[in-house]
Amino acid sequence: ASAEEEKVESDNDPIKSKYIREWMSRNKNADKEVDASKKVMPMFQGDTKPIVRDRGPKMEMPYDKYTNRLLDLNALPRDTALFGYNEKSGTGRTVNGFPWDNELPGVYKSVVSDVPLFSSADKYDAGQGMAVFKAPIDDSRIFERMMDRKDGRKLAEVLDRYSMSHVGYVQKEPNNPSGKRYLVKVTVMNFDAMPKPPSSR
Repeated sequence: ASAEEEKVESDNDPIKSKYIREWMSRNKNADKEVDASKKVMPMFQGDTKPIVRDRGPKMEMPYDKYTNRLLDLNALPRDTALFGYNEKSGTGRTVNGFPWDNELPGVYKSVVSDVPLFSSADKYDAGQGMAVFKAPIDDSRIFERMMDRKDGRKLAEVLDRYSMSHVGYVQKEPNNPSGKRYLVKVTVMNFDAMPKPPSSR
């Protein structure tokens, strides 16, 4: 087995491991891309890979549908959904082309599962250069878990519950009814405009 395959096998998430093996088998230049840029497979960057304490529940999305959807995505949304690839402040754009500071009414849907997760009715500008929401449309549609990073920081990660794909992070915010604020990476979202979007429950 190659060094890359050994790293894949050693990853603690069998879904990600299987996906990456499939991805590498379908891409003849995968080894060169991983070695050359480190952008295609961020999980191979050991210094930045987060260590997840709580893997959480099993995803509800059928595995074949999940894998096919990931393979259909470009590298940035795919790697962000899988590994929490950072979204540079002020640059985020949904997969269907809407900027992070979009002011149109509508809903933000997971690009992996197509489930509506956040509404423009709960969106506000927190001065962080990314989409921020007071709460999800429905708490049951997301999953929150704590992460330890190798730099010692602790982060509360937000995932799409149906696909268990990365969406962003959650922080404490006493001024919001939920007591939280959700920092969402629109890189892993599609935006659907609608005149009267739902608000959080």
